[in-house]
Amino acid sequence: MVDSLQKVVSREIDPLNPALITIGVINGGTVRNVIADRVSMSGTARTLSPKNVKRLPQLLKRTIGGICRARGADFTFDIISGYPVMENHSAANAVLRKSFGDLFGKHGIELTPPTMGGEDFAYYLQRIPGAMFRLGVKNNAIGANKSWHAADFTVDEEAVFYGTSVLAKAVLDYGETRKS
Repeated sequence: MVDSLQKVVSREIDPLNPALITIGVINGGTVRNVIADRVSMSGTARTLSPKNVKRLPQLLKRTIGGICRARGADFTFDIISGYPVMENHSAANAVLRKSFGDLFGKHGIELTPPTMGGEDFAYYLQRIPGAMFRLGVKNNAIGANKSWHAADFTVDEEAVFYGTSVLAKAVLDYGETRKS
């Protein structure tokens, strides 16, 4: 099952539109020498393509259904909707970029490629034009160098000054453009 689900991405999704399927939990059976009468699996499917957001669940259900029919098994398939694809609005990006550049120079801005992490801010951006940016909080000298989801994650708190300064200036700059 896991192998077939992995092939959904490699065989049925356009490679120019990233997608991933991860089965992170598999539970079944009670002892090693008895075939389990029930197995449950949980995972995640992510993509940057709104088209694939709709298509992936259909492909997963079809694949699971085909394998279960071939083996005489039953299945239930539950979807817990995840986050929508997060897309910044270009005008909001421009305000943030200008605000940062005015305060700190253009050298500190890095455009990052899209990622498939889930972000609840995406819900806001579906209703209100805006943009999210990442604040550089890594600092090897103080041990602020762990992954965001690590238990020992910490930040270089001096970065907060930069983030709040940019946000405050962006709000003021945006307000000035709305007056004219």
